[in-house]
Amino acid sequence: MAEKTGLAYFRPGRLLLVDYVPRNEETGVTEGYNLVFDGGTLLSTDAVTLPEPEDGKEPDLTAYRWVQPHTLNTFTDPDQESRVRRALAVLDGFGPAQFLCQGKSVTADNR
Repeated sequence: MAEKTGLAYFRPGRLLLVDYVPRNEETGVTEGYNLVFDGGTLLSTDAVTLPEPEDGKEPDLTAYRWVQPHTLNTFTDPDQESRVRRALAVLDGFGPAQFLCQGKSVTADNR
């Protein structure tokens, strides 16, 4: 977090969900896992500072924005929107950490 946001003191809270994303043959993106933790609350005095890109490289992050949950579909793709909404539901007390595959619940039917 410190490297990507400048929030050096950040310590993640409890794990809210794990979302498996398989390899995308069309784009070449490798498979991976998205782990979503409770990030706590930022104070109004906390400043997010995006890192400068290394010479000759594209930056990992170019901007950030705080958005209301009801506007997620404007800023994210459907899998990301589902991931965030499910993490918020867990954070709000609706059950234990969830395990997803591309933003969808993992059940015996879709393993």
